[in-house]
Amino acid sequence: TERMLLDDGISKRQAAEMFSRMFGERTLIVAYNAQFDLCFLYYFLAQFGMADVLRGAKMLDALTVYKDRRPFPHKLCNAIEAYGLGESAVNSHRAVDDARATVQLLEAMSRERDDLDRYLNLFGTHPKYGLSGRKIASVTYRPQPYQRTVPLYELP
Repeated sequence: TERMLLDDGISKRQAAEMFSRMFGERTLIVAYNAQFDLCFLYYFLAQFGMADVLRGAKMLDALTVYKDRRPFPHKLCNAIEAYGLGESAVNSHRAVDDARATVQLLEAMSRERDDLDRYLNLFGTHPKYGLSGRKIASVTYRPQPYQRTVPLYELP
């Protein structure tokens, strides 16, 4: 709540500084629908002049990988169900639960096929509507077709 933030929280600048210290050339940012989260993070850091810390980070979008492997629907809860993670992964739409579920999902996808490194800085876009949000300079965007005959990283 607002009261909890006032009593026990930290300032937005302090949070931005803490985030900035976490990033570097060896950083891997992982998220389910990473484009959405990274846009929020970019604009949050930009207001304090710290957005450049994202430049060197590698990014992995678990949604892009999942779309390559399973048919629609593509929500995180669908991915959890498709990989049989329902007993251990929780999709509560709370940040910590979604982060833990995404890690478990990536572990399951890695066991299925050892190619997650091929998806680094490669995000799939909607084949009809394109990209949602602004482009991230270090990311390659490709339309991700509904009919998956080859992985996105093998498309021209």
